[in-house]
Amino acid sequence: MRNRWPFILLVTILVLLVGCEAEQRNLIEGTANPELSTEGDFVFSRDILSIGIGESDDQASQQIYSFEGTEVHQTPTQLVMHREELLIDLKLKSSLVHPTVEDLLNQISIEGTTRYTFTKEEREEGIYLLSLIYEQSPIKVKLGDMKPMEFIKHEKLGVIVDQTSLSEDGLVVHTGISEHAAVKVSHSKKSLNLVFSEEMDTRYGTELLPAGEWIDPTTYQLHIWDNAREKVGNLFISDHGTHFTVSLEHFRAKSGNFIEIGSRLPSISIERVQKKNWFDMNSHERVGWSELDYFYADIVFSADNKQYVGVAEIWNQSMLHAERAYQLVLHRKGELPLVMEEGLSAMTSRVQWLDHERLLYADNHRIYVYDVNRQEREVIQDFSDSNNQERLHQVTYDQWTDRLVFMTITPLKSETDYAYAFHRWIYANLTEPVIEKQSYTTGTIRMWPNIPRMPVHISEQGYYWTVTRDDQIWTRYEGRDGSVDEAEGKVLLLDNSLAYLEKQARSQQTGLWYSTYYQWHAQHDLKQMVTAPGDLRVAGKQLISQTDEGLYRYLAEYDKWEQAEEFGNAVFFSPSSQSGMYKQVDEYE
Repeated sequence: MRNRWPFILLVTILVLLVGCEAEQRNLIEGTANPELSTEGDFVFSRDILSIGIGESDDQASQQIYSFEGTEVHQTPTQLVMHREELLIDLKLKSSLVHPTVEDLLNQISIEGTTRYTFTKEEREEGIYLLSLIYEQSPIKVKLGDMKPMEFIKHEKLGVIVDQTSLSEDGLVVHTGISEHAAVKVSHSKKSLNLVFSEEMDTRYGTELLPAGEWIDPTTYQLHIWDNAREKVGNLFISDHGTHFTVSLEHFRAKSGNFIEIGSRLPSISIERVQKKNWFDMNSHERVGWSELDYFYADIVFSADNKQYVGVAEIWNQSMLHAERAYQLVLHRKGELPLVMEEGLSAMTSRVQWLDHERLLYADNHRIYVYDVNRQEREVIQDFSDSNNQERLHQVTYDQWTDRLVFMTITPLKSETDYAYAFHRWIYANLTEPVIEKQSYTTGTIRMWPNIPRMPVHISEQGYYWTVTRDDQIWTRYEGRDGSVDEAEGKVLLLDNSLAYLEKQARSQQTGLWYSTYYQWHAQHDLKQMVTAPGDLRVAGKQLISQTDEGLYRYLAEYDKWEQAEEFGNAVFFSPSSQSGMYKQVDEYE
């Protein structure tokens, strides 16, 4: 059945508000009416084409069940609902002379404490909507000569990933699956367990590919797809074959309960990771000491190197949309790992140590300071209730002056382009009020929703702000000594006073975008860099170029690329805040 619940609800509301007699003939309101008429030429079991059952409240509406053709004779006798409004969508055969609302309602029995409206859709023939408001559960609905359906309001079905089934071969980024979960597992892991909050109907789950198995009435063993290059059934697989998503929307409990569909379909994303450790770019020694380190995209050490935060990143590719999620895990020598954040939906700041006890990080709307000794998180700036949709874009910390520096972005109304206003904020320290907020730059972005990053980089000498000039990206340097300079391009890497700029342009011949790179010392001219042999990567304070033949590092003093054989061929890099990290991985089969 088509997903038309929001439109149907709007039509229902509009019909209720219209008071003319012509409209009133297509709308009937009432309370429970158990009386059933046998008069009329219409017979439900013969003449109904489909039945859709959904639910709604002031937060969302969703379709739960859909029966078409012969399925309409197999509707369950007991159904579970979570929300306050029940919606039954009826579609009749097009060959019929469609009955009036009154005639059809005469064949519908409604029992229970409820209020209802029954409407006929004007936009399409043969469509009727029965809307019932729960006042007390249960509600019984009988459609003519069909078997009655009993609707019971129930707590939502819960399900979690059993972390004990993963041991050291997996890391759960989101534990609960009320909407979506994300798990990273080693390539050797073949299964994981899902634990439901009530006894399940074990007929469900066998349609998954590959099919799992029920260990007991509440535990389902999900088999992990081993040949992820195929794209079949319930699997949504990334191009390089290491991510896939399994839908859990069809699981049902014995009671008929289900996993509620929110803004996303209930599903689990699984990323397969090779068990390869991170190594320091300079010393080539292993970074970190935990068995979980190979799951992390970044490892950020405190200044004394006695503790670090592992940042696990996963790409959640569900059936509605995709986004990144992050888990932050604190590691201290002699202690068990501590999950600081189970699943941040976004990160607009890298994790930064303020001192030995406090960490700074941010999502799209809030800036956090986490105290590792008290194991407490404090929100120091919150844009979640911003009326103008202002949100965080970039957050960083000035270690030389103890100032918090961040940028926000606000969408602007525009008839021709997607435009955004950027503002920069500076805190005197982490607790003092803002000492500066100013309109920073207004950018017209034609590549929405891929808004380009507008970073701010801080060095001991000053600030490097990203700005726009005539729809081009520029960098504005503001020195602590009061000096100011600007150059076209965006800072790719800042190494003390040396900035590496990337300048993008469109080829007049091909229409494709290409990049050129420059060295820049503020108050000096740009110096174009020799062309890189391959794609550029940032690792710590180094620029790496990756080619099919191998890796190269950039030597700024000589403006040349030198082959770096010690890294091997297949390598992942992380822009760690220290010297950078790399890992060698096997080629995917």
